[in-house]
Amino acid sequence: MPTIILIVFLWLPFGLHMGPTIEEWGLLGLYGGHEPFFIASAHSLMPQHQMRPLIAAPWALAYVVDPNSWWFWHAELASMLLIKGAAFTSIAYYLSGSKKLSILAGLLFVVWPADTLQMAFRAINIGFASGLSVASAALFIGAYTGISRHRQIPMSIIATSCLLIGGWMYELTILLAPLPFLLIYARDGFSSAMKLVRARWMVSTVWVSGVAVSVCYVIAIFLTAKGTYQQSIAGNGHHMIDEVIGNAPMLVTHGFWRALVWGWINAVKIAVYDLKIPAYLIAAAIVFLAIALIASEAEQKIRRARAFRVFFAGIVAICLGYGPYLVYTGFLSTSQRTYMFAAIGATLIFFAIISVIDRINRFVATVAGVGLVTLGLGQQLYQFNAYDALYESQRLVLSFIVRQIPDIPDGKTLVILDGSQRLNGVSMLDDLQTYALTYLYGKRIKHVQVCTTPENYWESRNVLQQTGTCTQTADNWVFEYPVAVSGPTGDNATFPKPDLVVSKADAIVVQVPQDLSTDTGASMKDAEAVHASVLAPRTWPLAMDLFGDRKVTDRREWEFGHQWDIPESVAGAGWKNQEWAYAPLNPVSENWINRSRASLVFDLHPAHTQYTLRIVNVTYGPSVKGNVSIRINGTDAPVVWATDLELSAHIPQGVLRDGSNVLEINAPASNKFYGISMLVDKIDLAPIR
Repeated sequence: MPTIILIVFLWLPFGLHMGPTIEEWGLLGLYGGHEPFFIASAHSLMPQHQMRPLIAAPWALAYVVDPNSWWFWHAELASMLLIKGAAFTSIAYYLSGSKKLSILAGLLFVVWPADTLQMAFRAINIGFASGLSVASAALFIGAYTGISRHRQIPMSIIATSCLLIGGWMYELTILLAPLPFLLIYARDGFSSAMKLVRARWMVSTVWVSGVAVSVCYVIAIFLTAKGTYQQSIAGNGHHMIDEVIGNAPMLVTHGFWRALVWGWINAVKIAVYDLKIPAYLIAAAIVFLAIALIASEAEQKIRRARAFRVFFAGIVAICLGYGPYLVYTGFLSTSQRTYMFAAIGATLIFFAIISVIDRINRFVATVAGVGLVTLGLGQQLYQFNAYDALYESQRLVLSFIVRQIPDIPDGKTLVILDGSQRLNGVSMLDDLQTYALTYLYGKRIKHVQVCTTPENYWESRNVLQQTGTCTQTADNWVFEYPVAVSGPTGDNATFPKPDLVVSKADAIVVQVPQDLSTDTGASMKDAEAVHASVLAPRTWPLAMDLFGDRKVTDRREWEFGHQWDIPESVAGAGWKNQEWAYAPLNPVSENWINRSRASLVFDLHPAHTQYTLRIVNVTYGPSVKGNVSIRINGTDAPVVWATDLELSAHIPQGVLRDGSNVLEINAPASNKFYGISMLVDKIDLAPIR
């Protein structure tokens, strides 16, 4: 019941509006163009993921249940959180015998703030995998300790099934196979644990058999399959070992630090600086405190020796949960999915600490536990809000397209002239437009080209994320690949491909307007696309703007990412995807301009006064500083360099419009400097009071 209440608090401000954002569109496109499939085998549409044969199962099931809405996606996400909470509560009760502490531990595991992808549908398979690994451990503990002999084998088979299913969704699950033995050790010590394992040898045999099946499957795929995702990441065995050894210190500086400290720092910042309706978290805290106090009773306090063993088990579990990501440096610069398994060990560590505090003062321990749960809830709400906003930005563009274009005949190319400048990067469909439209129209759409207007940048990016150019002649649309660029010494050189030419007779053109903020999508019921109904606007009566980011004000800031690795939709053209510069306490998000003219489209309710535009922490290529110019809605704004790293511009009263506006930054991009001009950390447009 406490986990269900927590889930209600998560969904109450948002309802069932959020939909797919990135990879999910790819799966929907495969389903729309073929049929839903549950198994990713060597002969399926996803052979690169055959090491995870059940990777697509959650989305396939949702598609079969209801292909015309997202409600079952939400049901699956909520079910995943429920499994996590219930399983960890059971484990914590086994370790402590305390209802209060076990409830707090279960809630804490659900909202652990280290990972930034739990509340997005794109990682639901990994969420289920981590939840099933904990459920498997809880069931094995039951088979070892808590049930009659004739029920031990059935329960251990169910536990093994959870481990296998989790491993077939995400292969790293198998590394958490030792978790039940870690927990038995944590409760009773090494000698008692070994005696129990030997005494219940049939349970141990089932466990070993399940692990062996999973390990053998992974090894067989790794050795025999070609072109798998894991092979592309890990390379050969020698390379993998070298990577793990070289990255080993990051197990502490990234893994333990983020899992135990930095995630909570972010959660505190969200609660203090980002949350605009603090009453919501306060109400949740009161409810959780009441639950904890009701659950409190005269229970035996956990012994210090046991608390120490739980703490140690948590350390080992973090190593098992985060250690595999050392094989690839790219994993170490992200918090998406990489901390879902580490959260198991981190929660055990905090559970041990709270248990020790509970020995000293039960009320303090209760308040501390409730406080952590509340902060974690705030971070999960922030995630939910961010992915919901990302989907909403995509929905606005897609809903406009399907209302304007009843059908896309076979063999035709859809040319999207995107005046909203939203379809501009990996978080805004990127190369997934064909998949999204294939799903929406219910048939294979093979050719889609996106041009951001009025710049006419072709959103087909090369390895350096450069965009091409769109032009039209009397008879054709011509899509020119990005020009050749290199580094100062000729390194990282790129070579353009031949132009793509599409006859106007074979093109269907849709012009997306700059301002979509007033587009209610009320006419979606008249759209002819098969699945157009999924793009209906939000109708949730209890919707709340918890973080104030959906309200248009008289000020606009661009940070290109506010919380580490939680993506934001930034409408604009001439930019690379956002990048993060890692720092233990304060990672910095930044964005390179990679065209000589970059733009940002934004909504504003301007004050009746003059404005100042500041661009902060600027890094620039050669010949840039003295050649930067800024325009707002076509009006020049003189540039003043305050320092070598900061510039500003004065905006006269009346230049900014009530509604949609365009900021242009002109800075020469050098073909001998990777095709880039300026690196921007933050832009602030504020009225002069």
